[in-house]
This record gives sequence, structure tokens and C-alpha cells, in this order.
Amino acid sequence: MYLQKNQKKQSNRNILSLTVPIFLLMMNLPIHAVTKVNLYYTEIIAKKNQESLDEHRIIGMKEVIVRSSGDKKVLDNEIIQNAINNKASQYLTHISYSKKNKHQSIQMYFSGEHIRSLFRQAKIPFWQENRENLLLWLVEKSDHTYKISWESSETLLSTSIKNNAKKRGLPLIFPIGDFKDINNITVSDLWGGILKPLSVASQRYQTDTVLVVINNNKNNLNWILYDQKASSISNSNTKIPITGKNSGAFAYKEMIDQLSNYYANKNSLTLTNKLSETIKIRFTKMKNPSDIFQIEQQLKNLNSVAFVDILEIQGASAIFNIHLLSSKENFEKELSNIELITKFI
Repeated sequence: MYLQKNQKKQSNRNILSLTVPIFLLMMNLPIHAVTKVNLYYTEIIAKKNQESLDEHRIIGMKEVIVRSSGDKKVLDNEIIQNAINNKASQYLTHISYSKKNKHQSIQMYFSGEHIRSLFRQAKIPFWQENRENLLLWLVEKSDHTYKISWESSETLLSTSIKNNAKKRGLPLIFPIGDFKDINNITVSDLWGGILKPLSVASQRYQTDTVLVVINNNKNNLNWILYDQKASSISNSNTKIPITGKNSGAFAYKEMIDQLSNYYANKNSLTLTNKLSETIKIRFTKMKNPSDIFQIEQQLKNLNSVAFVDILEIQGASAIFNIHLLSSKENFEKELSNIELITKFI
């Protein structure tokens, strides 16, 4: 794969001859374990019969805006406030109703195109929908003992964490708790911060981040975030982990907010209405013409891309001219999460 900036008034022949190997970062694009989050759908439970349709739209749009940005503070932006309070109906594409636990449930779909356009207008960062998975090892008190909460656990704390993570668009994975998990790691390992069993037990889930949460009191949560692959947690390349502590009745919500803010700051990109720059990429090792058009479609779907031109197709390779709405760094970040594209690098 090759990349270079566009040169004005340059012929295709010169473009081909001047293409140079892409920077080392792009030569070794990492493939992250990601989940595609549905940013623009939300469901709210109407607890008061007097709530109007306008109020439902506003509540729903606020959730979508926060999930798409990763930060609740964006709701203070004047442009965002005006859109939510006065134009929410223009962003809503579909609404439906159903009953859930004797309450009315409202399902709403908002326009992704219009939401992204709003973000460009407000000049606020956008947290793209392909998001890294977090493996969560949760230890909580059950009767008089401490236990690990598994995927099938339905405790009040684990359910609250799952629901709030979903609301914020933070993909959490709980370990399944089968024989292999039980033999690989114990409560004592997690409580004592022993890294070797944590690394071994986490590797089977192939996530890029491991989160350990200890509920050592009714409303106290102590957590450690290892923002790295499980295989490197216990070796000499271990990064300094991020730690946090939350207490009170909504400790779980505060923790999810902090984690969402962290990943949004790390992975967000700023969308613009103006073209940022134009780059060229050569993809190779393609087996048939359909691969070329699949890649073209994947590139067009990236939030950092305005439009794409195919400059040349020659044998098993093709050169694409890509016009960006964001920086090259943001484009590379998005590109690294697409397995189809990284196959041809």
C-alpha cells in the first residue's frame, strides 16, 4: 500500500512514478477488535404520561449527541442546544412505540448524515461508530463472599454497568465464565492485581483493552484500565495502567462516563465542511474486480472521507485518490479498524 499527497497539475504517469512507501505506521496498520455501535438509535421509557412527543425527541436526541461525541459537555454548545431544543424533529427519521414492563417504550432513529453535519457546524469532535471492545473483569460481593460477574450474571451492579455502557456507546465484554475461565483466574488474582493470570485469562477474548473493577463495598468501585493487548499486560512492555475510584449510589454511572470520555478523547476526529487534504493510496494483492469496489465503498463510508476517485486499475492493484474532511492522522485511525482494507496492505 502506498500513500502520498496530491501534487497539482501532475499527470497520472508521474503520480505512479512518484508514489513512495507509506509511513511505517501505515505499513503495519493494527487490526483492532471493534464493535460497530448503532449511534443513531435510542430507546427511552416514558415514565410520565404528560410528556409530549417534543420532549421525547429532545431526550432521544440528547442521548444520540452524547453517544456520538462521547462527552456530555457537548450539550452546552450553543449550536447543539439550538438544534436539540428547536429542530429535533428535523433530525428524527423514524419513531415507534411499544410496551415494556407496563411502561410505554419509544424507539427513535435519527439521521446519521444530519447528526454528522451538525457536528461539523458546531466544530465538535465525533467518536466514530467502530469502537474498541473492553473486556471487563468485575468482582462484586455476593452474600458473604466475593465472586466474578460473568456474561450471564444478572446482578444489579453488572446490569447497571451494561445498560449505561450501551447508552454511552462503550462496547463492554464480560467473560463467559466457563471451565477455562474458572481455571485461568480467581477472585484473589483480580483482587491482588496479579498480572500473569489476568493476561492468560484475557487473551482468549482478543480485545485491545482489559478493565478490572472491584466492588469492595456496597457503593464503592475501584478500577484499573489496561489500555493494551492482554498478551502484553504481564511482560516488560506493560504500560502504566489508568486507575480510578468512584463511590455513591451512581458510582457505576460515573465510571462509565469517565471511561467513555477517555476513549472519546483518544479516538475522536473533528469533522469539517471543507476539504482538508487529498492523498493517494495504492492497494495491492486483490484477487478480483469486486475487491476494488468493496474497498471503494468502505472508504466512502469513513467519516474522515469526503469522496473517492479510482485513478487506475492495473492487474491486482488499484490507485485511489481520497479527498479528506479531516486530518491524515484521523483517516489512518479510521482505516486501521477496517479488516477488509487492512487485508490489502
